[in-house]
This record gives sequence, structure tokens and C-alpha cells, in this order.
Amino acid sequence: MNKFNHKLKLDKIIIYLIMVSNFLILFAYLPFYQEFQLFKNADNNFQLLRFDNIYYPRLKILSWSAFILLILFLIYIIKNQDQIKNNLFNYLIFSLFILFSLSTYFALDRFTALNGRFYRWEGFIALAAYLFFAFLIANLVNKIDYFKIYAYLIWGAASVLSIYGILQFFGVDFIKRDPLRENWYRAFSTFGNPNFAASFAVMILPTLIMLYLTLKKGKYKIAAFGGSSLVFAFLLTTATRGAWLAFALTVFAAIFLLFDFLKNKKKEIFKLLIVFILIIIILNSFHGGLMGLRFISIFHDLQDLSSAEEDEIDRVGTYRIFIYRNSLPLIMENPYLGVGPDNFAEIFPQEKYREFTGTKNRVVDKAHSEYIQLGVTTGIPALVIYLFLLLYVLYNLKPKTFNTINLESIKGKKKFIKTTLFLSVLAYSLQAALNISVVTVAPIFWTILGFAGAYIINYNEDDFEEESS
Repeated sequence: MNKFNHKLKLDKIIIYLIMVSNFLILFAYLPFYQEFQLFKNADNNFQLLRFDNIYYPRLKILSWSAFILLILFLIYIIKNQDQIKNNLFNYLIFSLFILFSLSTYFALDRFTALNGRFYRWEGFIALAAYLFFAFLIANLVNKIDYFKIYAYLIWGAASVLSIYGILQFFGVDFIKRDPLRENWYRAFSTFGNPNFAASFAVMILPTLIMLYLTLKKGKYKIAAFGGSSLVFAFLLTTATRGAWLAFALTVFAAIFLLFDFLKNKKKEIFKLLIVFILIIIILNSFHGGLMGLRFISIFHDLQDLSSAEEDEIDRVGTYRIFIYRNSLPLIMENPYLGVGPDNFAEIFPQEKYREFTGTKNRVVDKAHSEYIQLGVTTGIPALVIYLFLLLYVLYNLKPKTFNTINLESIKGKKKFIKTTLFLSVLAYSLQAALNISVVTVAPIFWTILGFAGAYIINYNEDDFEEESS
């Protein structure tokens, strides 16, 4: 009995440590209290660069958390002699780990591949930590209460971060910014960039809306309504069109898959739509109608895409099409293992880009699409496995038709968890086609992916326990 209790206690420590790590990563945004910082380079010398108050602290939290988790997991395995379950989710995670390792070893710049590029920090250390988070959550979570605790943690954090982002949009910021972001009015909260903030917001917003629609009357329903409104406003204030499109597509998918459930929630949906419309009207009255201009520009870009002028097409999405057009052929330069994690800048035609855009010093270090980025830096096999992992998760979580969800029952809780995980993974996967992976958001996504894996692995009535964790 003592051994059994010790095992459970170690389980809880590992799971809660990942949750705490997620929370710290979301809020580890430091004031710009110094101008420069020393970073070690490949020659084992130090380089003086602009102080990284946003991304480097996240890498430190991520790497130290992964190190501590590795020690705890080894103790867990040795003391309990547990065998990790044989399942497709684990095989896919392990395959990605092997491919990322090989890609790092054979990288163009091995130092960058291991540690990550300055101000990005998505080298092997970060990628391995993402995989480890997902692996541990998928294999150790076997109680529904863990899903509940993590959801409340992320929903609460999202609401607070949304308030901060909205204040930034209105010109209020109580944390000293670096010179690069000093005059930004698009919201970025603690994420370092409006696009990154949007990738977090669009991942969480559908789950909060689902919570509001599912809950019965009471303070929790009001809180879910308020949280949905805040995160929606935050998503708008980032002015990130790719995330807006991802949210719209996720809503269409939800209407198609959850039609029987949604048609019984007309009153709640009407209230939500009214508030969302009011939020759009209010926010669009600031910064010269930024919301409306960004929305209209989507159609302008679509019109440019249909143009016969190649230069016009390449300028679409702030030169995104130019980057995509010149990135896709790079996949075939090193098709099996890529050029190495975070080595995109080493192979992208920088001079060609500067000549086309008229910029002198800008370096393109990301493909502005997670999928192209993965193909170029870690190879086609890694990209295929990652896409298969996403499809595997979405296929297994795709909600079946239902009319109602009763959160008082174990069956209702499972139904809610399955649906929200599906919507969250879908929304992130859609926006990732036009956005990049970053250390301020990716650890949360991979943790959610781990919870998705836990649900799939334990998907039967007997494995999940309802008692308090």
C-alpha cells in the first residue's frame, strides 16, 4: 500500500510540476531593466546583445523543468518498475524525438540547432522539452480531475493575460518594454508578439465558449461568459488575421459537428453574439478603425492572390507568399533530416529577400508556417509524423453527435473534455499554417496535446477515476 501511495504521489508531483511550469512560462515576461545581455556563442565566447526579457526566461524555465522532470520520471520508473504503455501516441512522440536528435547532430550549425537561435530559442532543448511534456502528461494522467485543474489554470491565466493585452491596445502598459516594442499598439500581452499572443488566444477561446454553453446557470457560467468575452477581445486586439481565420474555421467545424447540441443553446449563443458584436464595434473605434482595416485587407490579399502579377502575389501577407515560395524548395535541400532545428536563417536566401522588400538588416529566421518550418529544419519524415500525430489526435477526439452535456456525470465530463480538446488542437493546428512555433506558447500546446493523448490512451469507462486527485 505504501508503495502504491508513493507511486501516486510521484505521479502527482510530475503532473503538477508541468502545470506550474506552464503557468510560469505564460507569465515570465520581465521588465526591460537593462539594455544588453551576454550570450555564449558557438566559439565558447560571449556575445553582447540586446537584453532578452521575453523569450530567454521561458527557455530557462522550460529547460530546468524538463531536467527536474527527467530525474523524477527516472525515479518513478526505477522504484515502481512501471512499463510505459505501448500505443501509437508514444510511438509518434518517440519517433519525433529520434528525428529531432539526428537533425540536431547533422545540422548546418549544431550549436544553434541545440540551443536555438538568439531571441527564438527553439533548438533541440526546447523541442525535446515539448515532447517530454506531452509524453509525461499522456502517460501519467489517468484522472478526470487533472483535466479540470489544468483547464481552470489555463482559463484563469488566459483571462488575466487578456486583460493585460487589452490594456496594451488602449495604451496602458505597466511593464517597461524594450525599444523594439516601445510604440506597438497591437496587443501582445506577455507573449512578445501579437501573432504569438493570437496563437494562444485562438487555442483557448473555443474551450471557454464551450464551457459557457455547457454550464447551467450560476457564477461559473457568468465567469465563463466573461472569460470568453475577454479572450475574444484579446484575440481581436492582436489584429492577427491568420488567427482570426483559424477561429472562424473552428467555429464552422463546431457548427457542423455539434449542430444538435448548439441548436439547443440558441439563447446563450445569441447573448454571446451580441456581446461579441459590441466588442468589435468598440475596439474598431480606436486606432483609426484598425479592426475593420485588417479584416478588409484579408479580401485585398485574396484579390492579389488571384492577380497575374508575381510581385503582387509575393507581397501578400507582408511578404509571406515570397517567404513560402522561397522556403518550399528548401525542404528538398535536406529532405530526410532538414538543416537542423532553428537553422532556417542559415539556408534561406536572405539577400534575395532584402532586395525584394527593400530592407537592409532584417533576417528571415522562420518560415512563418510551422509546417514549412518543420519540413525545412527537421526534414520530411519529421513533418509527416507530426502531421500524422495531429490527424491521429483529431480523428480520435472528433466528437460524436449529442444533444446535451451533463457535467454532473462521469460520461458528461468525458464528453466535454473530448470536445474541448478537439476544438483546442484544431484551432491551434489551423493557425499554425500561417504562424510560427515559439517558446511562449508551444509548451502549452504540447501539454494540451499530452492531455489529448491521455484521453485517447484511457478512453474507456474503467480507466478514468472521478475521485479527487
